[in-house]
Amino acid sequence: MAAGVQAPVLKAAEQILKHGGQSLQERLLGPDAAWEAYCESYGRPEEEPTSIRLRQLTPAGSQGRLISYKAEWRDRPELPDQEFTLEIRGEETPRLFRYPADPYLPGLETVATPARAHPPLTRYVRVRPHALAVEAVRYRPTRRAVLRYALSWRRGQTRSLTMFVRVMRPDGLPTFLATRDRAAASEFAVPAVLGHWEEGGTAWLEEVQGKTLRESIFAGDAPEPSYLLDSLTSLWAGPRAEDRAAPDLPFLLRWTHEQMDASLDEDGRKKLSTAHERLFDFAAAWRPAGPAHNDFHDDQVIVTPSGRLALVDFEEVGPGEPQLDVGNLLAHLRWLAHFTKNPVYAAYHDQTRALALRRFGWDAAELGLRQAFCLFRLALNPLHGSQSGWQERTSAALDLVIEALPAA
Repeated sequence: MAAGVQAPVLKAAEQILKHGGQSLQERLLGPDAAWEAYCESYGRPEEEPTSIRLRQLTPAGSQGRLISYKAEWRDRPELPDQEFTLEIRGEETPRLFRYPADPYLPGLETVATPARAHPPLTRYVRVRPHALAVEAVRYRPTRRAVLRYALSWRRGQTRSLTMFVRVMRPDGLPTFLATRDRAAASEFAVPAVLGHWEEGGTAWLEEVQGKTLRESIFAGDAPEPSYLLDSLTSLWAGPRAEDRAAPDLPFLLRWTHEQMDASLDEDGRKKLSTAHERLFDFAAAWRPAGPAHNDFHDDQVIVTPSGRLALVDFEEVGPGEPQLDVGNLLAHLRWLAHFTKNPVYAAYHDQTRALALRRFGWDAAELGLRQAFCLFRLALNPLHGSQSGWQERTSAALDLVIEALPAA
């Protein structure tokens, strides 16, 4: 059956549609049933995967529910993982699709497939490589994807080249390009757009040379936090974005809670409930205060060879709040300090926090709430990862959330 067509309605899927008063965990389509749905649509492979993992779960709403899975062949690296998604909308027949044939990202299957990627690359970027390797960096079903291209030419011609490809819904491309221009008005450098394909919702961007801020912190040659905050301040002073909506914190809180609640053991769900209850009022009362990055952290920033800071991920720039940007950065640094046991991240965290509080006159408890909220969202990482022991890591992550919360 072709990719993206409707899958047969399975009993497990019907139970989701008619869940009534069941708990989320009881009405989730389990990995085994999801794999059977996959095989009914695409055929059963010769070798069964070693694991089927829940990757993402969106809360039920007006747009329905998405449940994404990843089939892995861990002991067979030559077999690529398969990521597939079940879309459920009211009483409609559930639809199953798999990467890269995402019905909401019409350009993805073309640009993610090396044999098909050459024509648009030639037309819109005006390069004609001899060989092209494609690597999926990030994929959010129905929303966006990031790919890395490695281009090479025959000996004696242009050297090899790396670029990144952003794929989104076509109607989001104009906003993406406008957002890039707004980010470029700050003191941050941003990658140049090498070309774009409107109907395919695709933009090709240059690679920015340098090390991530995370790598620089690890190596001991990170820029002073004051320089980082200077660049952020210039972004916050930029033009307002009327074409962008502010982050929906209650939605993000609910989404994160539902995904973890469906997977954690009893002890983990108790910690989850404590963190969720403490953050609920904050999320409900939060309002944007002006332009912000909205996903700022140490792996989004490149320290270029000249020492300038570059933003390599800027698509969330829009209405937001400076404190939440800094809270997100602190959350990532706290996470790294705890799980890597490397004191360099804790030191950079402490320096940045102290400087931000002093420079902007923020209340420490308010910044702590924002850091806790961002840590709460990061607590999903072990669930989405492939490492063993994710239950323990998620429990430890929830401990970090509770520690960051101001005293009740």
